[in-house]
Amino acid sequence: MPPITENGFLGKEIMSYISDIRSEYSDLFNLCDEINKLCHKTLFEIDAHSREAQEILIATLYMRIKSSFQGVVILTERGMIPQAKMIIRSILEAMFILCALSNKVELCDIYMQADQKKRLKQLNKLRMLKSGLPPEAKESEIQKLEQELKKDIEEKGIKLLNVEQWAKEAGQHDIYLSAYTVLCDPVHTNVKDLERYLVLDEDNEIKEFNLGPDTDDLEIVLSANIEFMLVALKATCGLFTIDKEKTISDLHDKLKVLIYNRRKSDK
Repeated sequence: MPPITENGFLGKEIMSYISDIRSEYSDLFNLCDEINKLCHKTLFEIDAHSREAQEILIATLYMRIKSSFQGVVILTERGMIPQAKMIIRSILEAMFILCALSNKVELCDIYMQADQKKRLKQLNKLRMLKSGLPPEAKESEIQKLEQELKKDIEEKGIKLLNVEQWAKEAGQHDIYLSAYTVLCDPVHTNVKDLERYLVLDEDNEIKEFNLGPDTDDLEIVLSANIEFMLVALKATCGLFTIDKEKTISDLHDKLKVLIYNRRKSDK
């Protein structure tokens, strides 16, 4: 295949890579396509009422996860694995919250009110700018908003749950301790994750840079993408009483068989 030296992943050469990668991992991509159709169809079966916070939050979180699921497929078929991992991490964060909110309606207020704390934190960072406040930001308005936020936070006892706490509320702490922790590396640009961009010789000397595309960990990434999308789908269908439990179970089984067959063939 032609190297992607002129425009990288944005060049026309990438199309031949997409074809080859999809062909090599056709079983996984076909399953992704099947699940994508099911998830997109389910979106139009959701009956969320405008005054029901839990329903609106679950519906919008589901939409975010579904589009991110599609983003992972687009990136993996181009061999952009680190970027796909970053999106899967965001899928997990949304999945933790979605599942927690579907389990406990009382968490909806905590989730929505937490925005006040985040806004106050952003204001504090704005004040730390060495260049000072932006010209369009008036000191008097900043102070007024700051006071309003502090008052609201104190009166309502607003607290901010971190990712691990949301995972616990969702009953998915093990996923946080395993998959989520591993996926933090590409997001935070740890030095270990940068090794994939180097090609070393037998003496561990840098031979050249790996420009990509890269399929290392592609199977793991797509499997995780499928697994987490199905978890979100199941929780969403449960809240809106959409009967897809058997279909979701069958797709889970199909993924397990697919992974088993792949590992068997690798031996």
